[in-house]
Parts: sequence; structure tokens; C-alpha cells
Amino acid sequence: MNKGFTLIELVVVLLLLAITAVVAAPRFIDLSSESETAVFETTFAAFHQAVNQSHLCWRLRGGDREQENLRCSDDAQYNSVDYNAQGFPVGSLEGGGTKSVGNEHDCLLLWDTILDTEQGVWSASDSRSPAVSKELATYRSEYTGSQSCRYTLLSDTSLRFHYNSLSGEVLRL
Repeated sequence: MNKGFTLIELVVVLLLLAITAVVAAPRFIDLSSESETAVFETTFAAFHQAVNQSHLCWRLRGGDREQENLRCSDDAQYNSVDYNAQGFPVGSLEGGGTKSVGNEHDCLLLWDTILDTEQGVWSASDSRSPAVSKELATYRSEYTGSQSCRYTLLSDTSLRFHYNSLSGEVLRL
């Protein structure tokens, strides 16, 4: 008596495995785009929450005017945030001056001062710190005028969000 699989049984099993692989492969391949979307959504939510918490701190600390280096945390990095007259974060300005988002560098500083992330931000028109090279960056920062910034995920440019420093609005585009 022979024990084991016949050649036909082996071919049938291999055929079933191949069909399963063909059906399942696209699902596993698509996981990379889903993970990019998840990273973007997390960063978007963190930025939105950071703006809301910063505004709340400004209000609790007697916010009725522009503020420089308002102490909102025990962490020194996050005590360098400047606020406009509406109470929304505008980054960290060197040497005082107007408290507004008015150029590309302000958008870079804003990202760096309100987010605790290793995701680098790059600008096509401003390479000053805290910008990183495009190769090391995860996001692109752009000044869009009207005291607003746009942040775009470099690996999927359809994933981006907009920050208006006058209203504090953070919108996914």
C-alpha cells in the first residue's frame, strides 16, 4: 500500500495555493498606501491638537494680545512658541518682531515648535533650519499667503493639510 499524495493531488494543492496568492497579493501590496495614509492622519491630528492646546494655553494665561515664548509646558522646547493677537501659534521668531506667519521660514518654525515628531519638513524655497533636505524629509512646507501654511506628504502629494494662523483652522485638503 502506497502512502502519500498522488501527482494530481499535489498539482491541485499547488494550484489552490497559487490562486490564493493571486487573490491575496493585491491586498498585501495595498497595505503600504494604507500605512502612509495612517501616518498622515496621525500627523494631521497631532498638528490640529497642538494648535488647539496652544490656543487654550494662550487663553488660560490671560491671552488678549500677541505673546512671545509663552510658558505652556515644563518642556523647554515647547515654551518657545509665539502667538498672534488671535491666540494661535505662529512658530518661534528669532529676536522678536511681528508675531505672524508671513513667509516660508515661519511655516518651518511653526512645524518644529508645536510638533514633537521625527518627521522632517522640507521647503523648496527656504533651506534654513529647521528644514531638512528633501531626501530626509517626510513633509513639504509651503507658505500660501494670508498668514497660512500648507503641509504635504512627500510620498503621496494628495495627502496635505492647511493651517490658517488667523483663525486657527487646520483643514485636510
